[in-house]
Amino acid sequence: MPEAWLELDTVLKERLRRVLDDPQRPVTEAELRKLSGLLSALEGRAREVRASWLLGAQSPRGRT
Repeated sequence: MPEAWLELDTVLKERLRRVLDDPQRPVTEAELRKLSGLLSALEGRAREVRASWLLGAQSPRGRT
């Protein structure tokens, strides 16, 4: 069984391809909202991960 993040990755790629592959294709506002919300959530998660890396690197246990 594939992991959930792999399935999400596949779905995200498919949605992005549909929007970007054909610039002449009309895109609905709903499609753009979904992509925008998914990207906003991804940016937030990326900030959390980077912050945890930085905090780990600054802690005495994180130093080598």
